[in-house]
Amino acid sequence: AAAYAAIRECPKPTVAMIYGFCMGGAMGIAMGCDLRFAAEGSKYGIPAAKLSIVYPAEAIGQLVDLVGPAYTKDILFSARTVDDREALAIGLIQRLVPAAELERTTYDYLRLVSDNAPLSVRGSKQAIQFYLAGYTAERRARLAELSREASASEDYKEGTRAFLEKRPPKFQGR
Repeated sequence: AAAYAAIRECPKPTVAMIYGFCMGGAMGIAMGCDLRFAAEGSKYGIPAAKLSIVYPAEAIGQLVDLVGPAYTKDILFSARTVDDREALAIGLIQRLVPAAELERTTYDYLRLVSDNAPLSVRGSKQAIQFYLAGYTAERRARLAELSREASASEDYKEGTRAFLEKRPPKFQGR
């Protein structure tokens, strides 16, 4: 539970690289990540119904957020194994590539993300988390504060300058 919470609460984007079988607890860890990239041939499942296990609402809610209530019911009620193509089609994974390309694909994507403004990426992640958890007055105030901080940042000035000068920005995270 602590590892899952640490992944979910990490302020930076997290990406799971999945090779082979991703079942039960491994699915929980993968679902805790922001994105899941997988090798062809990977398989997924939550065999709780075969073990008389009822997962906590937070874990089930994470699956609902990813694939919707109908697919969540299907996966949990049947305890069946989901193949790679179906996992991609239902939104359980975001990329499906040959096993030999998984690491390169994942790191290329992470480089793409890391080239962007850290304050913007972090703020976007937090906004999505707040949306999924339900907006409260406190969360709305925190998002407004993050927006003001980003707009007043050196990175905002650099991004604007770089756009006008038609060059890639060099963000510093401040």
